[in-house]
Amino acid sequence: MPYLDEIYRLQWGGRGSGEAYEATVRDEFEPTLRRLEDDARRGGWLLPQAAYGYFPVQSDGNDLVVYDPVAFEADGGSQRELARFHFPRQQGRERLCIADYFRSVESGDVDVVALQIVTVGDEASRRLDALQGAGEYSEAWYSHDLAAEAAEAVAEWMHRRVRRELGLPAARGKRYSWGYGACPDLDDHATVFRLLPAEALGMQLTSAWQLIPEQSTAAILVHHPEAKYDAVRGETGDGKREAGEADLCRMNAAERLPATAERLDIIPMSAIITLSCPRPFSSHSRGFAQSPTAPGVAVRLLSRAVDVRTPANAGLQCGG
Repeated sequence: MPYLDEIYRLQWGGRGSGEAYEATVRDEFEPTLRRLEDDARRGGWLLPQAAYGYFPVQSDGNDLVVYDPVAFEADGGSQRELARFHFPRQQGRERLCIADYFRSVESGDVDVVALQIVTVGDEASRRLDALQGAGEYSEAWYSHDLAAEAAEAVAEWMHRRVRRELGLPAARGKRYSWGYGACPDLDDHATVFRLLPAEALGMQLTSAWQLIPEQSTAAILVHHPEAKYDAVRGETGDGKREAGEADLCRMNAAERLPATAERLDIIPMSAIITLSCPRPFSSHSRGFAQSPTAPGVAVRLLSRAVDVRTPANAGLQCGG
């Protein structure tokens, strides 16, 4: 299966092709994956959780201005700024910038953006530390990479959920994570944490703006049909280094990895937090289906278990 091949090659270091590679998969990788799946079921060291929200936004040059959805709904479109993301612009080439994929302040239209954070919990990190302390380095390596892959799978599963809620085709839009080519500045994680209830998922930031637990991701979901991945390079206006080709290579690899969302049925979704239901805020959202749920901004914890492979909770109402 192609998605298992991604785990075996990109995560577990499988090399070559033909009979030699097939023997490695049969004799080493497949037994290891089955054993880790069974152990994760019994031990509960993979505990996916997610929070996501929809926010009214407009672009302002290279910035994306995020407005308060409560004020927007209550005051007939009041645009009270909550936060602002600055995205670097690609030098040369197509001069791409994430902010360009949203309606501008000058247009007078208000667009919509989805933000998400996901984690598989800190039990995976504790397991890694315990295995390394016991000198079981191979087991630690396999477990770490499976947990990292699981986090990516949950992020992709959530992206598919957002597409479904907004009435988008399956392949439309892109998911951008900070630290990669198009948005290299990790300090934007602090802004995401102000907008989404990260603490409810047990997530924190280090002094260098890295996510804790390690097997976690944060992303901005862009719905524009022409969105594409890019890598900016050189120096930004504030002297920060922009990402180069190596970042783009890692990003393209990460785009392939989430196909594992079809495989990781071993993981029950332990919690999903929804912040604000989707609404087409502007004419830029033409073609979006109206949300069947009532608009709201209340945070609700969905406590029932969900199979990661399937949209089992697609009909659950958010808000309330």
